[in-house]
Amino acid sequence: MYRNDLSPVWRALQHLQSSLTASTRYSVGRDEAFTALVESLPLSDAGDLNRRFRNLERNRRHKHEHRRLLLQLSSEERGYAHAPDPFDTTAIQEEVELVKSQTSGQEWSMLLELANDQPIRTIATRYGLSEVALKCYINRLRKRIRKRSCAHYR
Repeated sequence: MYRNDLSPVWRALQHLQSSLTASTRYSVGRDEAFTALVESLPLSDAGDLNRRFRNLERNRRHKHEHRRLLLQLSSEERGYAHAPDPFDTTAIQEEVELVKSQTSGQEWSMLLELANDQPIRTIATRYGLSEVALKCYINRLRKRIRKRSCAHYR
């Protein structure tokens, strides 16, 4: 079946499903909202479907965020070390892989050295650049990465 043959509700559902890509602490809420939406089909129109999804997503996201905060407070009160949120860890890993895929090996090495608090002078010398040239290069690189990352999540 071609996309044009689908009803507006099914096209909207297909669009929502394709937008569920990145793993973050909010993706559990999004996935749960999508599941609840599919279980409540049929809906009358695409606008109704989108409105219901946004409301369900907001509700589930708040529920999971509240649950995460309660677990964190509970572990602090009992003196336990709070384990990092696995969704945050997954999201960070996905972001790192996205950035790594958008940079060359040399650019990635520069970024890692900067992240490990290597002096700019040392990094610039290693790559045969002046400090000013390296700073400009890194600024442009970060700008390019931000632009591509924003486009990736749209």
